[in-house]
Amino acid sequence: MAELKGLGPCTATYVQYCTPSLRQRTLSCMDYFRGVDFQEREIGGPWITHRIRKGSFFLTFGGAPYDIKWKAAAPEPFEAMFVFVALALIQRAFDEIFGGNSMYAQLKDVSGFDDVAMSLFVQQLRSELAREQASPLLVQGIGQAVAVHLARN
Repeated sequence: MAELKGLGPCTATYVQYCTPSLRQRTLSCMDYFRGVDFQEREIGGPWITHRIRKGSFFLTFGGAPYDIKWKAAAPEPFEAMFVFVALALIQRAFDEIFGGNSMYAQLKDVSGFDDVAMSLFVQQLRSELAREQASPLLVQGIGQAVAVHLARN
């Protein structure tokens, strides 16, 4: 099952914080209305900068805490949605796609990528979670589709 969490609008034009140590794959979708300079680094390491826009995604395995910061090009609010995909679900997708070789499959960390299918999944999740009574079955199904899509790509 995929655990889903969302953040509401952020009105800050500059934000910096240290992300906690995570054991799950994390898929983040950033809906920025204008360009944003997004930076990330391992604690004490050099900053890596990404210019991102509406619909940019980030995939990370977590592990040790790391720093992130961003500066918006405009004061307009934006939203970010974080999807935590259970390791067991990723493993099921690997098993289905790679069969006996699934033990060698792994996802890599990627920052600031665009993905049309993933955008559609996130839109559907947002719509469903905004309903008065979201369907756990539909949310789980989308989570499974996300896991398979990530494993294939």
